[in-house]
Amino acid sequence: MDAKERTRLRALCEAATPGPWDAIYDEDAGEWTVRTGHADVAVLTWQQALDALGLSPVTMRTAAFIAASRAAIPALLDALDAAERERDEARAE
Repeated sequence: MDAKERTRLRALCEAATPGPWDAIYDEDAGEWTVRTGHADVAVLTWQQALDALGLSPVTMRTAAFIAASRAAIPALLDALDAAERERDEARAE
């Protein structure tokens, strides 16, 4: 992954609703919802995904992945940056 792609992903993360997120099943609506962990705000319901993106319904596994990605992607980008810094420092020695 090049620096341009990491910059694009970081911008998406920074523009997204702050985390942590979680996935819950709304029995009344009969759908999985990705919600912020710090407030009772829906981030994405499966119907919104269908309407906006033409996606298939959000399943439990998909909702859990989306919720986990909110924290995982920034952490992975940070780890990649750190590993590249370590590599560059080792090469410079």
